[in-house]
Amino acid sequence: VGSMFQFLRKIFNTVNTGPTPEESLVGFFPDMDAAVEWARGVLDETGTDPKAQFVRAVKDVREANPRLSLLAANHLVKQLI
Repeated sequence: VGSMFQFLRKIFNTVNTGPTPEESLVGFFPDMDAAVEWARGVLDETGTDPKAQFVRAVKDVREANPRLSLLAANHLVKQLI
C-alpha cells in the first residue's frame, strides 16, 4: 500500500510541471509590467471592464493573442482588478 501511495504522489506532483503564468508570459513580453499594460490596452479597445466582466476580459485578451494560455490570460486580467 505504501509504494502505491508513493507512486500516486509522484505522478500528481509531476503533473503540474508546466510554466507558471508569469513564466508563460515571458516569451511574449519583456516583463510583467509590459504584459499588464498590453492587456490594459486590449481591454480599453474592447471596452471590457475586467472587474465586471472577468470572463469576457480573459476571452478578449486571448483573442488578441491566441498563443496565450488560459492560465496566463487569467493571471494577466487578475492584475488589472
